[in-house]
This record gives sequence, C-alpha cells and structure tokens, in this order.
Amino acid sequence: MDLLRAYTIDRPSNWDEHLHILQFAYNNTTHSATGKAPFQVVYGKKLPTPTCRIGSQVPAAAADHFAEQHTQILTEVTQSIQKAQERYTKQVNKKRKSMQFKENDIVWLRIEKRRLKSIEKHPKVKLAPRFYGPFKITEKINDNAFRLDIPSHWRIHNSFHISLLRPFRGSIPIHPIS
Repeated sequence: MDLLRAYTIDRPSNWDEHLHILQFAYNNTTHSATGKAPFQVVYGKKLPTPTCRIGSQVPAAAADHFAEQHTQILTEVTQSIQKAQERYTKQVNKKRKSMQFKENDIVWLRIEKRRLKSIEKHPKVKLAPRFYGPFKITEKINDNAFRLDIPSHWRIHNSFHISLLRPFRGSIPIHPIS
C-alpha cells in the first residue's frame, strides 16, 4: 500500500491503470532481506521485461511510444521502491541499539508472559516482573545468541536471543541465582 501511495502521489486520478506496472516492479526488485526478487525466489529467475514481447502486428510508432512510456514508469517505480526501503531502514535503525556481550557477563533476561507459567507459579501474570535474573552468560553461541546459567527447574531452553537480554549494572549479587 505504501508503494502505491508513494508512486501515485503525482497521479492520483489514474492510479488503477498502473497497478500491473507496480506489481511487476515489486516482484522484480531485489529485496534487502533475501537479496533476490520475490519472483526470482519462487521461480528461480527474474521476470522477463514485457517490452521485449511486443509483436509485429502493432504499429512501430505505437510500440515505440509504449516501450518508452513503460520503461519510464518502471524506472520511476523502481526508484520509489528504493526510496521506500531507504526510509524503512533509516526508521528501523533509529531505535536499534548495539549491544555486545561476552562469556561471564551478567545480564537480565526478559521473559515473555506466555512462558511465565513454565517458570514459576505467578498468580498474576500481568504483575510479574518484566526482567528476571541476573544471570551469567555461560557461552556465546554467535553474535546474536547466548547460553545463560538459568535454574534447571524453569523447564525452558537456556539459549536466548540478544534482544531478550539487558546488561546488568552494579555489583554482582552474592546470593545464588534461583
């Protein structure tokens, strides 16, 4: 919808005539997440450009005009997609924090409310603490995943994504973590 809005801001009256061109441009534009176009992911190759398929029954002047118009529109749509992707990336990166942990660091663990029932018998899940711990990082699996020393009676896996961890500040508690 955002792509359609961005493309038709200059031509609000005839937006429906360009839906097929927008769909073609979207399906043939390389996406940052996959590094491939959606059509290429599904069918293994890029979409053939429709301007190559003009038959000989069309008058040459009309075919040339159509090809030029279509090429211009495809260029505009591709530029609109790239601008939208840049805006999305910029917006997402505003809130992104760079966190780095290493083995033996002490962290807080955020646990989703739906998983709390397997951890403790908390009568009011709404009032349960948001973060638990502090816990010691026992292993760095990769830059985004860490293994924590959590109590064995929690019955959950002990590896967590970095987005669920927060650095522990202050002096390390003397009492054992349970």
